[in-house]
Amino acid sequence: MALIGTEAGIILGYCLAMVSISIMGLRLYMRRYRGQSFTLSDYLTMFCCCCLVFIMNATLLCSMWGSSAYASTKNMTPLEKEHVKMGSKLSFAGFHIYAAYLWAQKAVVLCFIERLLGLLPWPYIWIRVSWGILIVTFIALELVNFTVCIPLHYYWQIEPPHTCSQAVYPLACLIILNCATDALLLILPLPWLFKVRQPLCRRIQLLALFSIGGFLIIIAILRLAYYDNIYDVSLQLVVNPIEECLSAIVANFPTLWSLRRAREPAPRPDPVRPVPRKKPRALHSILITETVDVEHCALEDRTQSTTTDQSMGDESDGHLVRNHV
Repeated sequence: MALIGTEAGIILGYCLAMVSISIMGLRLYMRRYRGQSFTLSDYLTMFCCCCLVFIMNATLLCSMWGSSAYASTKNMTPLEKEHVKMGSKLSFAGFHIYAAYLWAQKAVVLCFIERLLGLLPWPYIWIRVSWGILIVTFIALELVNFTVCIPLHYYWQIEPPHTCSQAVYPLACLIILNCATDALLLILPLPWLFKVRQPLCRRIQLLALFSIGGFLIIIAILRLAYYDNIYDVSLQLVVNPIEECLSAIVANFPTLWSLRRAREPAPRPDPVRPVPRKKPRALHSILITETVDVEHCALEDRTQSTTTDQSMGDESDGHLVRNHV
């Protein structure tokens, strides 16, 4: 059966997917190379790699076999009809895997923001709210897609094809929620980044990194602009891989940047004094590398204590704390 869409789009999708997997694989390799243990964001990155492998192969098979949403079953052989049915099932599963990939990358970004700003009181609260928003939006998206066709087998029914398989609102819901959560993650760290006294080049680097999420928002808006052709296969073959690659860049480059150099070993504890126990989160007791005073915009370089080194991750070069005078 001929490919549905363009061969160039499939090749582009495979190339961008390989770039995304390479970025995520490099992140995991650098984590182990630096002798650091995996964190939650690393396990999410592994999950994203598995999702991307499935998406790559499912896209190819769906392009070859078609699906009940846009394939005509007239003059088809029984084998071709079975392929269309399998393509419909892959398309249904692919929608969920694609959404899981995007939201997992958002969770990786939020983990980085939590490492960067989570010690400040107000960011700490808003980060918890953002976690709740991510979870609620993903559950809502899954419920929408699972309730499009009731019973579920209508989605891959081809004789006769059911109209629910051609419903547009599940993909529109994905695009809208994806755009809204991208905007949330883009806006969340900006107020505190502007308050920090950092070198201009450093501040530009941080802003440029987070502003890549703006391209994802632009892509979502452009997809909504072509609402009537939202299921255009040739369009999906180009837009989806670009979105996947940009998501991988936004989620993994901050950690790759922090892993570019080895972490300095923490000083050994004084043999006379016992090692203090881990205390609950208290801003007045935190001493960390490159401490930034948000209120007075004073940048201090202090040696990180052993307790802080053990209780905080390595996702960023420095953390923001409030200075108590």
